[in-house]
Amino acid sequence: MNRPFTQVFTAVAVPATAFARDAKKQRTMKMQPSLIVKLSLVAVVVMVVALAIGGNAQATPIAPDSVTASTEFSGADKRLAVDCINGNGLTAGMHTNADYNDTTPGPGAGQDIYWLATSKDNQWIDFAFNAAQLLDGMHVWNYSEWQTLARGVSQTDIEFYRGGNLVATLTAQTLTQAPSGGYTGGSPTYAGESYSFGQTILADHVKFTNMTNWGGDLIGLSEIRFNAVPEIDPAMGGSALSLVAGVLAMIEQRRRRATLVA
Repeated sequence: MNRPFTQVFTAVAVPATAFARDAKKQRTMKMQPSLIVKLSLVAVVVMVVALAIGGNAQATPIAPDSVTASTEFSGADKRLAVDCINGNGLTAGMHTNADYNDTTPGPGAGQDIYWLATSKDNQWIDFAFNAAQLLDGMHVWNYSEWQTLARGVSQTDIEFYRGGNLVATLTAQTLTQAPSGGYTGGSPTYAGESYSFGQTILADHVKFTNMTNWGGDLIGLSEIRFNAVPEIDPAMGGSALSLVAGVLAMIEQRRRRATLVA
């Protein structure tokens, strides 16, 4: 037979000062922020800092400051390396497919809007920036001269340099051939293709080497832009850090006040 527990209450005299101390401890416990609250505040601060510092750090397309190539067509039949970074033939992000015989003036003209090497073999092209850029991708308008689209780059190694030193290489990268669709009279209709490097790379030179084409004896490009991640705005970063310091100071002030009360 199970017996119920018998509770025995014994009256004990407790000094009034003990009640006072217990009450004070309870007030102190209520005033001190809990660990969960502290961690929540820190999480909010971290999120604010991330938004403030990284919110505007979205990659933007930029043109190289200069370019050199192994070879290029010059003279009357010129298709220079500089013509794939200077925007010639490009209008509102669309590139022309004008051929050499097109006499349309300006960006639609058949000359001065492409880079074309004098052969397909052992060619390279080196894009340079005046200062190192944090790059995460590129946008390429492959060779788009009407009826000679096979001159476009089909595969290339991409080498990244900083201060003269090789810092990264992407091998055998495939580029899409410019689309065929008939001659458009020099009107810009080719939007190009975007490519991701799969990482961010700090470089002041980007070199295409070991290139192959889609067919024929020549190789070239129409235009190229690189996606650069902007540097953090110091003013914005400073404001975010000031906010962190303010929140941490508030937590410390509350802790000290609670200790004094105790």
